[in-house]
Amino acid sequence: MIMRLRREVENRAGEIVQWMTERQHLMPHESVARAVDRLASDRGFDAERLGGAVCEAGFDVLTRLGRLRRSELERLARVMGRALTRDSAPDAAVRGYVPSV
Repeated sequence: MIMRLRREVENRAGEIVQWMTERQHLMPHESVARAVDRLASDRGFDAERLGGAVCEAGFDVLTRLGRLRRSELERLARVMGRALTRDSAPDAAVRGYVPSV
């Protein structure tokens, strides 16, 4: 059970890192918040759950995607991957995140 969840998180994180790296090169001036919203809409993920996890992990959602290092992208992807595998997003995870327009 735990191994299956770990593999699922790693697979999702890998997919997210690949998508974010591509976005980083194509749209380096895009904010993390906008990238998270676009990721959610492109891949059909829950934007509030992703955004809440990003804020909870302490990422500044106004930072430009092009300013993130590879290690930060990987950490961001792992945080979002874990958030997507949780059964339900706690209310506290959503606080503080305002989707970009």
